[in-house]
Amino acid sequence: MLRVFWGVARRVRTLIGFNSRRFDVPVILARSAMLGIPASVDLLEPRWQRDGRHVDLLDVLQARGAAGDRRVSLELAAFAFDIPV
Repeated sequence: MLRVFWGVARRVRTLIGFNSRRFDVPVILARSAMLGIPASVDLLEPRWQRDGRHVDLLDVLQARGAAGDRRVSLELAAFAFDIPV
């Protein structure tokens, strides 16, 4: 599954997640390293790189850190944008 993930990550322009910078990407990187599967792209590149390969919507919705420690839940974000959950 990780080999497939890294193959997809190599082919797509941007991966989008929610809280993925703090949870998903570190877990994927650690598990890949444990299994000897090389990461094909840098998903922890500078957070606000204009054409970055990875966008964490939590960072965006927290106004790039301007919101301080106030957390935005995925459920709250879906409600705000009228997305059914």
